[in-house]
Amino acid sequence: MKTCIVVPCKIADEYLYSVTFRFLDSIDKRTVHPDYEVFIYNNNSEHHLTERLTKEISYFNNRNKFKISTIDNYIFNLSQSYSIPQIYRLSQIYNWSLLDSDAELFVLCNNDMEIVNPEWLTNLIIWFNATPNLGMCIPFHDNIGDPFKVNPTHVLKDHGQAAFAIYAMTRKVIKEIGGFDERFNLYYHDYDVRESVKNKGYKVLWAYDSIVKHYGDRTTINHPKSGISDNTLDKWNLLKKKWNF
Repeated sequence: MKTCIVVPCKIADEYLYSVTFRFLDSIDKRTVHPDYEVFIYNNNSEHHLTERLTKEISYFNNRNKFKISTIDNYIFNLSQSYSIPQIYRLSQIYNWSLLDSDAELFVLCNNDMEIVNPEWLTNLIIWFNATPNLGMCIPFHDNIGDPFKVNPTHVLKDHGQAAFAIYAMTRKVIKEIGGFDERFNLYYHDYDVRESVKNKGYKVLWAYDSIVKHYGDRTTINHPKSGISDNTLDKWNLLKKKWNF
């Protein structure tokens, strides 16, 4: 099953470069499934850091699988100062990826991740092929514990949680839910997608044998250049209205 791994990012400084590079490097070194591509949506990054990332990727073993798309003048994640709030428009970028790739499966993720076990993607695909009505499969990551302390087990579970930093969906299911609702940004977009999938009668399950480390908020609240949008409450109210919470 051809898979597109979608990684939106904004590389504003050396720290964010290291965060993003660590994830991409781990994909290259720790993914045994052969049929994948990585689309990096690079928004308003520092030019010299974009050039550096492009050069470093050229040394990857699977360098031909990686593609950087530059998005200029688009409101994305981080601001260059505290006074300019930016909005993380993951939903729109994820919709773009369906137009840019002909993949059957999409892995949609933050950039502050790290692949742990080489079979992570292989196992996700096995679950999709083997599980009826699986609409969303979530790699086990530290929203629910530290994956470095967990041995991979061939288990699929429903944790009833909506917040996650990486998840996989087929093109078919994404189309059935009408794509990603672009009214949502970083905040509550995952809740909305989860409810959309469940509303169509599909299962939302966590894969214990697909382990990914999530470093958590490294590109938002824990970063000194973060410009967090003040519309979080608005998005929560939108979510409640849409799904009658």
